Amino acid sequence: MFTGNSADTNFVYVAGRNNNSGTRANFLLNIGQSVKTAVGQIYVTGGSASDLTGNTPITLENQALLGIANGASTYCGNDGQDSGGTLATTMTYLGSGHQADPNQPYVGGANIGWYAIAYLGRSDANSAITGGAVEMLFQGIAETPANIESGVFPYWGNEWVYKALNDSANSGPQGTVYSKLISKIPGNLDGTTGIPYTSMSVYKSSSASYPIENGF
Repeated sequence: MFTGNSADTNFVYVAGRNNNSGTRANFLLNIGQSVKTAVGQIYVTGGSASDLTGNTPITLENQALLGIANGASTYCGNDGQDSGGTLATTMTYLGSGHQADPNQPYVGGANIGWYAIAYLGRSDANSAITGGAVEMLFQGIAETPANIESGVFPYWGNEWVYKALNDSANSGPQGTVYSKLISKIPGNLDGTTGIPYTSMSVYKSSSASYPIENGF
């Protein structure tokens, strides 16, 4: 599915965030799923960014979800890392294709490796890449500010700021805080890890929709 080469038999696992994560919500919505969708994820643990031996172990849980009956393995299942920074760090651990897969150790009688992929916000993704992780394309398209702004790269989400409908609730200190958020956030976005709405040539009618060109 990833390479198009039938000789590539390594299993690919998803390492992700817990179900309180906005990044996880964006991930699910962008692939057409509800934020309540149960997922099958792994924890990548036991390694270190300085481990160049390829001996990083993985800890797995909820085997029934993935149809794996190996009592020595544990999957985190619908759970995930509490922090994007922690998840990014685990993506820098060497192991993956260098290490025998503890869940599917034999395919055709030969030991194979495994690979882990993760979904991360731009800032955490940059940290992972700096540490040696490799960024994947989405439907063949790279994530760049220009590709997001033009709608070519659709895998992104909005940061929403809500206020009460009752006007009286928007006066006083809470109204002041809301006004400052609305006025200050756009001017402090760097255009890479956060893109101002005014830079966008497209918008999403909902967090689950495909980008639409402004004016349509």
